[in-house]
Amino acid sequence: MSMPTITLEEVDFQEALQNVLASIALGEAGLAHILNATGMQLQHLIADPNVTVEELTAFNEAVAEIATGAADLETAIKDKLLAVIGFVEYPQDANDE
Repeated sequence: MSMPTITLEEVDFQEALQNVLASIALGEAGLAHILNATGMQLQHLIADPNVTVEELTAFNEAVAEIATGAADLETAIKDKLLAVIGFVEYPQDANDE
């Protein structure tokens, strides 16, 4: 999977808002990939008949650090969303008229 290309050019307010919302979505997707990969590693470790208690404990500590980092990132993403959500304009629904 390739990284998105970010170009610096003059944009209007709506384009800037869309870019911020896209960055929020990309942050969520990245976080989902990290958590999914961690879960897959855990499944492989548990399935290994030769895994030791020490290996499980070490992995558990690593997962705890990942979970803490994920929670911090999720808070930052939420804060970014709350900062811009008031600027989002919702289209008028034809049924609301």
